[in-house]
Amino acid sequence: MRALLSTRLFAAAQLDEWHVRFARRHGFPSLELYASPRHLDVLAPGEPERVRDLVHSEGVRATWLHAGRELLDRLMDPDELHRFSVAVETMRVEVVTATLRSWPRPRGGAMLELSELRASAEEAGARLVVDVDRLDARSLRKIEYGVGISWDLGGPALGMQLDKAEIDDLLEHVNRGRLYAVRASHRLDHHRDSPGPREALLLEEAWRLRAPGTLVYDVDDPTGFGSLADYEAVMADLHAFHSGEMRPPHGGDTGGFVWAALAPG
Repeated sequence: MRALLSTRLFAAAQLDEWHVRFARRHGFPSLELYASPRHLDVLAPGEPERVRDLVHSEGVRATWLHAGRELLDRLMDPDELHRFSVAVETMRVEVVTATLRSWPRPRGGAMLELSELRASAEEAGARLVVDVDRLDARSLRKIEYGVGISWDLGGPALGMQLDKAEIDDLLEHVNRGRLYAVRASHRLDHHRDSPGPREALLLEEAWRLRAPGTLVYDVDDPTGFGSLADYEAVMADLHAFHSGEMRPPHGGDTGGFVWAALAPG
């Protein structure tokens, strides 16, 4: 299972070479680009080319792109949706992700269909993966079968403490090949904090039962000011989680096949 770092962590400023170098220096040579107006406006003229060249020059991979709420809202315009497809192809994105609860509401009769976003991504050679925190059958029926599923551990529906049996009950609705990724963070009110012991247990069970191929560390800037000290603290937390230090007690067992299978990039 490969691990990516979402550039959501750096969303206080426009994505630049400093952010990419910081992530690579701290063990993340692969990124998920976070598309939001302030951080990465993929619909702005010249921006897809700038980011493509930046990623290439810094020697990292950025083949995942997360469409934030503001971008999804703009994609209700067919012309903007076409520009988005061109941007995805320009940046050589392979996976487009979006959160189901961020889906724009119908406005003046216009709405963005999941099938439209899927077609736009596939036209650019990318796959669409939808983040969900609810894995019940009713929620999953909203997602057409050709769309991948990412389990968002920082979603509001996962605010309660769960034991293994309850986690297994959640996962039984998802076919093994359909759980494409796990999105890791710990929800504090509306803030995505670094994952901890609770998320370690959720990840272990997801890996044991459904073997997702990708783990995305998707954490907010702790203060929103783009502080180097804050970034360093987040990286320390992610490294602790990534090495298995946050695992719940297992009768003295300090290993675990899920942690052995984790690899940056």
